[in-house]
Amino acid sequence: MFSTIAIIASIVSVGFICYIVFIRSKKQSTDYFSSGAMTLPELIDVVKEEIAELIKDDSFVGGSEREFNAALSRKAKIISLLKESVDGKDSAKEIVIDLIYNYVVKYCPKESDLYSVIPFNQENLNVHYKFEILMYHFKRILVEENLKKPEDEQEKNPEKNAFKVWVKKYDLDRPKNIIEDKTKLSYVITSEEVEQSYAAENIELSYTDKAKIVSIIIFQRYKGFGCIDTIRALDINGLNIGVSGSILTYLRSQKFTATNSVWVNFGGRYIHLRFLDMGSKEEVRRVVQLLARYNSPGPLTEKRGYIVNNMYDESRILAVRPPFAEYWGAFIRKFGADHKDLKFLIYKPYITNWELPYWFIAFLMRGQVTTSFTGRQGCGKTTMMTSTIEFMDPRHNLRVIEMAFEMNLREHYPERNIMTLQETEFLDAHHAQDAQKKSDGAVSLFGEVATDPVAARMIQTGRVASLYTIFSHHGKTAEDTVYALSDSIVASTGMTDRHVAEKQVIDVLRMDVHLDYTADGKYYIERITEIVKLPEGLPYPEVDRDDLEYSVAAIQREYYSRKTDRKTFEAKDIIRYDLDTDTYYAVNPPSETLLQDMLNCMDKDKKNDFLEFLKKQFDYSQIQKVNSADNAIIQKKSVQGTVANNQSNYTGGMRKSRISRSDILG
Repeated sequence: MFSTIAIIASIVSVGFICYIVFIRSKKQSTDYFSSGAMTLPELIDVVKEEIAELIKDDSFVGGSEREFNAALSRKAKIISLLKESVDGKDSAKEIVIDLIYNYVVKYCPKESDLYSVIPFNQENLNVHYKFEILMYHFKRILVEENLKKPEDEQEKNPEKNAFKVWVKKYDLDRPKNIIEDKTKLSYVITSEEVEQSYAAENIELSYTDKAKIVSIIIFQRYKGFGCIDTIRALDINGLNIGVSGSILTYLRSQKFTATNSVWVNFGGRYIHLRFLDMGSKEEVRRVVQLLARYNSPGPLTEKRGYIVNNMYDESRILAVRPPFAEYWGAFIRKFGADHKDLKFLIYKPYITNWELPYWFIAFLMRGQVTTSFTGRQGCGKTTMMTSTIEFMDPRHNLRVIEMAFEMNLREHYPERNIMTLQETEFLDAHHAQDAQKKSDGAVSLFGEVATDPVAARMIQTGRVASLYTIFSHHGKTAEDTVYALSDSIVASTGMTDRHVAEKQVIDVLRMDVHLDYTADGKYYIERITEIVKLPEGLPYPEVDRDDLEYSVAAIQREYYSRKTDRKTFEAKDIIRYDLDTDTYYAVNPPSETLLQDMLNCMDKDKKNDFLEFLKKQFDYSQIQKVNSADNAIIQKKSVQGTVANNQSNYTGGMRKSRISRSDILG
C-alpha cells in the first residue's frame, strides 16, 4: 500500500516539475523573442512555434456550437492552406505569407528589429536577398502599371513577368565568356550582375516592404522550395537543379559545388543562376522531395531512384536521387495554362514566308494526316502538338495518352470531347492504349512515343483504332523515325522480319514535322517531310526461253534485292527552313496520293482553300533544292517524271531493268 502511494506521489511530483520547467522555458522564450534582437533562424523558429500553436489551439472548446463550428472551420482552413502552399498553389502561398507577416510585425515592430534579421541597411547584403528585393520591386511596378490600363486590357497576372522584365532590361541573357578560364561562351547570370542591377534600381523600401520580404524569405525556408521558390513561380520555361558543380568531398577546393546549381530555361536558353546557392546537400534534398510530392506519388527512395510527376500548376517534374543519380536533382518543365496558338509559335518578325508551314500544318490536320512531331528535348514538340488541335474537326473525339499530364487540352479546348490518360505506378501505357480503344475516340494523340511497347501499340492504333494519329518522337531524320518505330515493333512483338514492320510503319506515318532551335534560343521548324510509300507488288522478271541461265540469275537477283536493300519508302522534304536568311521555302509538293486523301477528308470550302494554297505556294509541278559546289540551284522536275523514275528503279523485268547481262552473270 505504502509503495503504491509512493509511486503515485513520484509521478505527480515529476509531472509538476515538468510543468514548471515548461512554463519557465516558455516565459524565457517569450521574453527573449520580445526583445526584438533576433536572427533569421531564430525568427523562423518562433514563426514555426506560433503556427504550430495556432493549429493545436483548442481554446474554442466549451463555447457555443456556432462558435465551435466556426473555429473548427478556421483551423481546418489553416491546415489546408499550409498544405496547399507546400504544393505550390499561389493563392495559398500568399495567405500563408500574410500570416507569417503578422508574426514578423509582432516580433519585429521596429525597422531596426528587421535589420537584425536581414541587414537591409548594409552594402554587403546577401546577393540572394538582393535578388528577392529586385523581384519584389519589379512585381510591384508591373502590377501598378497594369492597374493603369483600361479594365479590358489588363493582364491576369502581370507580376509573373518580373524575371523576364529584369533580364531584358539589363540584357542578362546574352552569352558571356566566363566559364573554363573565360574561353567558352555560355549563359550565366553572376552575383556581380545582380549587384549592379540592384544598385541601378536604387530601390526604396518602407517598413512594410521590408517586413513583407522577410516574410517571403521565412516562407521559402519553412514551407517553400528554398531559394528557387520565387523564380519557380514566375514566367519561365523550366528549371534544373543539382546538375552542375563538384560533388566529391575531397575536391571541395572547386569554386562551384553542386549546391550552387540552379539553371533556368528562359526563352530556350539554359542560364546558370550563379548567385543562387542552396547552401547544403540537406537543403537540396529537402527541396527535391518537396517538388515531387504533389498528389502523393509515393516516396523518392533509394530503391525507386526517380519520380516523374506533375506539380500543382501542371508543370512536369522529374526528380532523381542517389544512387540512381550521382546527386539529388530536379528537372521542371513548365506547360503554362496560357495557350499559345500555332501562329504565335511560327510567326516571328524576322521570318519570311512563315505562312507556308503554318497553313500546311493546318491543312494536314484538316486532311486527317497521321503526323509525327520530332526533334530533340525542349524544342517545342508538345507545345506545337497542342496548338494544332484548333485545326482538327471538333466533331472528332480526342483521346490522349501521356507519360505525365502536360498538354492540358481540356483547359484550352473545354468544349471538345477530350479524355487524357497517363501512366501510373500500376498501369503502363499499354493499359492506357487498351482502355483508349473502348473510349469512342476518333483521333489519337500520344504525348511522347519513348518506349518500344508504346511505339508498337501506337502504330497498331493508327492502323485500326483511329482516323489518324498525332505523336511526338525524338527521331533526328524522317528515315530515323521510321527505322526506330520499325525496330520498336520488332523488339516488342517478337517479329523476325524487319521489312514487314517497316511496311506497317509507313502504312500509318505519312508526315514528319521536325523542330529545332539554335544555341541563342531561336525556335523553328527545320523541315516538313512526307513519308512516301514506294510501289510494291511489282512482277518479277519474265523468263526468256532462249536464255534460261540469264533468266534464273535475274530472278534470283531481284528476289534477294527485295529481301535485303530494297527501299520501301522515300523521305521527301516538302518545306525547309533556311537559317541564313530566316526563310521558309517549298522544296517539293506533296504526292498526288496524299493530296487526294487529304481532299477526300475536307469539306467543300476547306478543299477550295487548300487548292488555292497549293496553287500559291507550289506553283511548279515539283521543286527540288540542290546544293551545288558553286551555289544553290533550283531544279524543276515534273511529278510524272519522278513517278516514272521510281518505276524504272523498282520495277522488275529484264526489258525494264538497266542491269546488263554481264552485271548479273559476271
